[in-house]
Amino acid sequence: MVEWPRVAVGAVVLRDGRILLIKSRYPPSPNLWSIPGGHIEAGEPVLTALFRELEEETSLKASKASLLAITEYIRLRKDYSVKYHYVILDYLITDAEGEPMANEESLGIGFFKFEDALKLELTDTTKELIRLIMSEGVDKVKHIINVVYE
Repeated sequence: MVEWPRVAVGAVVLRDGRILLIKSRYPPSPNLWSIPGGHIEAGEPVLTALFRELEEETSLKASKASLLAITEYIRLRKDYSVKYHYVILDYLITDAEGEPMANEESLGIGFFKFEDALKLELTDTTKELIRLIMSEGVDKVKHIINVVYE
């Protein structure tokens, strides 16, 4: 049985006014676009997990990041039991190198203008993050809370 909450990282990669998004193949958000990221392994430092996930999911390499958002994603079943509960530390990546390539976990990958990204089928938290970046920029840490009832 999974113990909740789980801690994860998200990589916000901006290039020429565009944001990098991947379309996930697997739960918790199959067929939806989001920023790259994933779970922090036991004993793994946060930034190590961030750069590992970025490279695994996109083939991009990076070594510099700053905290951009703390995102809480909670999905409750009809009986109010917890289906998912993630605390996601979203970091702005400032030195991503290479061209993005999707891996076996992804159905698609690409850089999108913010306005175009908002037209995609996004996770709720990615949509909120993009809206906050558009309205507030990337200089202030954001706190996003998303609770979903099935």
